[in-house]
Amino acid sequence: IHRGLTHPKHVYNYTVYNVYKAWVGVLRCYMHCLICFLFIDQNTAQPNISLIPGYIAQLGSKVTIQCSAQGQSKRFYLHKAEDKRNLQIAVTNEDRKNFSINKMNWEHGGSFYCSYTEPSQFFTSSEASDRVELFVLDPKLSKPNITLAHTQWVVRGGNATINCQSQLWAAKFLFEKTGKQMPLQVIEINGTMGTFFMKDANLEDGGNYSCRYSAKEKPFIISEPSDLVTIKITGMRTNFAHILPSPMPSISFHPSPMPQLGENITIQCSVNNSYKAWYLYKDDGKKELQSVEASSSDAVFLIKNVSEADGGSYYCNYRPQSGFHHVVLMVISLLWALFLWTDPNLYIPTISMSPSNLVAFGEQVTIRCETGKEAMMFYLHKDGDPSLNWTMETELYHGTLSIHNVSWDNKGSYSCSYVAEKRPKALSLQSDPTELLISGKVSDLAI
Repeated sequence: IHRGLTHPKHVYNYTVYNVYKAWVGVLRCYMHCLICFLFIDQNTAQPNISLIPGYIAQLGSKVTIQCSAQGQSKRFYLHKAEDKRNLQIAVTNEDRKNFSINKMNWEHGGSFYCSYTEPSQFFTSSEASDRVELFVLDPKLSKPNITLAHTQWVVRGGNATINCQSQLWAAKFLFEKTGKQMPLQVIEINGTMGTFFMKDANLEDGGNYSCRYSAKEKPFIISEPSDLVTIKITGMRTNFAHILPSPMPSISFHPSPMPQLGENITIQCSVNNSYKAWYLYKDDGKKELQSVEASSSDAVFLIKNVSEADGGSYYCNYRPQSGFHHVVLMVISLLWALFLWTDPNLYIPTISMSPSNLVAFGEQVTIRCETGKEAMMFYLHKDGDPSLNWTMETELYHGTLSIHNVSWDNKGSYSCSYVAEKRPKALSLQSDPTELLISGKVSDLAI
């Protein structure tokens, strides 16, 4: 290393004496400080960091760690929390920089974050980005077991607990929801048990969950996922004071819980008795939408010219003839508690059947709905039966539903639709229909 003499205008002069052959070639200079202090400017925008293709990588695969920030011409620093000496620096004229791991090995897992400096402020650094954790998949680790502490049915606004059990003493547990890019936060770890607490559940919390773990001695080497458990969100939890043991009413939407924008829809509440007054509520139940003095066993509420704002979760209660205000907790299926408006601009899904559309009586058929967009939920519809709207097993871009032991009642025309991931109250148009045909009893075919 040859140190130069400092020039007043920040130009550094180097003099080489007694030149010989070893000096032939390309000469470079760079700034080096034995001890560098970077001052953090809290007014500088915090950078973003992401992992491509994701936070779990297989051995030998390529992973890109991308740092980005507003503006151009930056010097990005990539830090690894477990190894302070592992610092990568890159200068770019763009608003982002990719740091690549071309071939993953066991040592590449870890917790990463990035920062940056502006060219004109070499010793002033941004705040560090949030941290992302990169894990290396080890198929040899035993799969964990996942269980729900209570039932899979969770009242909207209620709580749920998911437990993950490993055979080895675990350093980390990751809970994953199908269709989500990043793992969920683990609240509590106790040796071989990890617990995830879901509080104040909403409609978006419904879905399929799995978990993974990493062993204590190798915290960034991760297991395969567990089997799936399903959480289904129902109705509403209320905070009214008086809960009396009266019959629970039913609620339904007509002509369908999935109207198009601009249509009219009626909501009918019914119970096997006569009551003086009915009340309709939406979502958090803090505001009464409509009331009807019916003095009968049912009430009909009309919503005209449906708009986006009308989508949501509805429930009703009633006041008995005695004058006491009776509040009913609606523990009903997600589909009938929620009505969605149809958006014709959403991508129309496609539907298919496996192994084919022709199925022998008593056999199994799987119906698959696919879309090119991220979906939060898929629904299956049967032509001629507006009340049949099955929730499908939902992945990111497709949903599936299997009919076991097919019977004559399953014969018919099916279509599907989906709710967009980023627009949870917008429903797509239904796919083109496909016909399910039943060929005859299995015993008859074997003759």
